[in-house]
Amino acid sequence: MLDLSLRCGGHGSLDALMRGLWSRSHGGAIGEADIVQVLQQLAGPSLSAELERWVHGTDELPLATLLAQAGVTLQAEAGDLAAAWGVRVSEGALSGVHVKTVHRDSAAEKAGVAAGDELLAVDGWRVRRLDDARAWIGRGGVVELTVVRDQRLLNLQLVQAPAHGAGATLALADKPAAAARALRLEWLGV
Repeated sequence: MLDLSLRCGGHGSLDALMRGLWSRSHGGAIGEADIVQVLQQLAGPSLSAELERWVHGTDELPLATLLAQAGVTLQAEAGDLAAAWGVRVSEGALSGVHVKTVHRDSAAEKAGVAAGDELLAVDGWRVRRLDDARAWIGRGGVVELTVVRDQRLLNLQLVQAPAHGAGATLALADKPAAAARALRLEWLGV
């Protein structure tokens, strides 16, 4: 974010910021105030305010916008169900889905899923891999999990949070503007 912001504004690069910090600290410790001061020398107060929002704010970072200025597209991808539900599992075609860990305050914990459970079905469909369930469950809403615990079948109701992208794929824009292409080539050192 910082490197592209500096480059897009014509204020140098992250390399220039790092050199400024090295000079300021003489190779010693630096703090956030040092970063802000060197950043203000390079780009003025506006980028310092951006940095403040990026580091201490809760809004989504404008990464897609910055990448687009460099002729790169960002495509969000859904994360796996285990991460979305807050569990770690082991999976196998023969062994099925076994819950190894349940994260605190996760959707799985709230549903009553416990480490050691074997997940047999999601919404009545047999599963051997948890991500296979994506084919028939929606985003958000309630899903019914059928688990085996201590030789007993349990039906648990898991409330899914609305899906947020957990990962992303970067791709070169098909036909970037000349300025975006030049920025990308400089940024990537090509």
